[in-house]
Amino acid sequence: MSRPAFALLLISAAGLASAAAPKIDHHVRWTPANAVIGTFAADKPPILTIKSGQTVQIDTGGGNGWQRDNQDPAAWLKANGITNAADFPAVAETVEVLAKAKRYGGIESGHLMVGPIAIEGALPGDSVEIRIHSVKPRIPYGTTGRTPGRSLRPYEGARPAAKVTPLDLARNV
Repeated sequence: MSRPAFALLLISAAGLASAAAPKIDHHVRWTPANAVIGTFAADKPPILTIKSGQTVQIDTGGGNGWQRDNQDPAAWLKANGITNAADFPAVAETVEVLAKAKRYGGIESGHLMVGPIAIEGALPGDSVEIRIHSVKPRIPYGTTGRTPGRSLRPYEGARPAAKVTPLDLARNV
């Protein structure tokens, strides 16, 4: 029996819109069991297997700049001008994912991802088409950071602070 191929979606909070909301066949929540930090390990089983053509709503988290210097999330958010973060469940879910998600291959940090998701009948090496109907941020801010030794250019000097960009979710900007 061959192993199913896995589809990985790396989605930016750029905001793609569709004319009509699609029927959602599956909803994957942002939980430690569904999360992967840094890399997908070959031995991590799929969290979901879908049929070709099905639509999946995937909850994600992120914006965890407090982790860079082991700060309290609420204090870090407040210091960066995000005063209503408690109103967004994705913030608490991200704290839980970071505390409880299994790490693979000795990787302790990195991008926060959901998956893997298998496609029924797909085999390793198959080409698959993935359509993104919409992207909706679940937290009222975005973060950009750089860690010395983990980018394309070497960095000398003090570690720069994460850049926090507030979002207005009501206006979708």
